[in-house]
Amino acid sequence: MKNRFIKSLLLLIITLFLFFFGINAKAIEVDVTDFKVANKNGSIEVDDPVFNNNKVTSNITFNELNDYVTFEFNLLNREDNKYTITAISDDNENENILFEYSYDNNEFAKNEKAKVQVKLSYNSILKNEEVELDDVKITITLTKSDGEEEIVIPITGDNVHVNIILLIVAAIIFVYCLYELNISNKARYSLLVLMIMLVPSIIFAEEKYEVEIEFNNIVINGEYDYFNVIIDKDNGEEELVLSKKYGSKLEELTTPEKAGYTFVKWVDGNNNEVTANTEVKSNYAIKAIYEANTNTAYKVLHYMQNINDDNYSLFDTENLTGTTDTMAVGVIKTGEGFVIDENNEKNVVTGLISGNGTLELKLYYKRNTHDVT
Repeated sequence: MKNRFIKSLLLLIITLFLFFFGINAKAIEVDVTDFKVANKNGSIEVDDPVFNNNKVTSNITFNELNDYVTFEFNLLNREDNKYTITAISDDNENENILFEYSYDNNEFAKNEKAKVQVKLSYNSILKNEEVELDDVKITITLTKSDGEEEIVIPITGDNVHVNIILLIVAAIIFVYCLYELNISNKARYSLLVLMIMLVPSIIFAEEKYEVEIEFNNIVINGEYDYFNVIIDKDNGEEELVLSKKYGSKLEELTTPEKAGYTFVKWVDGNNNEVTANTEVKSNYAIKAIYEANTNTAYKVLHYMQNINDDNYSLFDTENLTGTTDTMAVGVIKTGEGFVIDENNEKNVVTGLISGNGTLELKLYYKRNTHDVT
């Protein structure tokens, strides 16, 4: 029994050896060629890229917020197989730098080329920083297909070569080992089903391959930075958010209006005065400063109880002025035959002087009554 177990175990090891050698890797023969700058906008400065051993080096200077550069290259197929580009990804972790891709998605056969474009841009302020992209890898996934319907189990990495003869031999020895080993029938059947599923899946799998290009020592400089300028007029209007170029002037600053106030100046977060001629050299939060007017209008309305009923009629209006957003107090009139009706819910004795002159204080008076005998 012991010899039988050792014999079966050795056969199983041979099976695994043949199985894994039945799948052997070989390098994919697709080259990256014709690397160049295909397009850029008018202000960006780009040194000619140096491409060597699938590594790209260059120096880029962004002069405007919307600057970009597009690199272009070809994948040259040197194999008899036909390939199709199915995806491009990267491991860039710099959130300010954007990679965008476009590529030919048609099959390309031996000695044919597929074009790939990589657009490099940035989406936020560089703030005078020198950004270096080092060891950023772009992975291009290729798929080999003969046009027939296939069982698809992606095999990523190197080109996977399948030796069908070795796989068949490994499968036969594997089945023999199952019946030689002292295991339950249920275990035998489970392992047999696994082998039956695995071998055809590998043989008929759609093979996928990857080509890697490394962006190395790409130095990006911001010749002119852009900064956020937030303008708060402090008059109920929405804040104005601007993106201003380094060194440009705040020409958008005009004299704002606020009811009941006179504009004094613009200030930044440190309370320094800012004008339309101030040059932008950092992020700004700008706020309008006003001085309250001292001649803002308000009214005091006096109502007298009617003689014939308990209603009230307006008998005097005072047109007064005061300082905006300060407390105004109605002065109670005194005289013969009437007193202030302190319990009247309509009384408005005090109130803040509104900048638009709409404050109205209201005082209600009741007539004196006398008993006649």
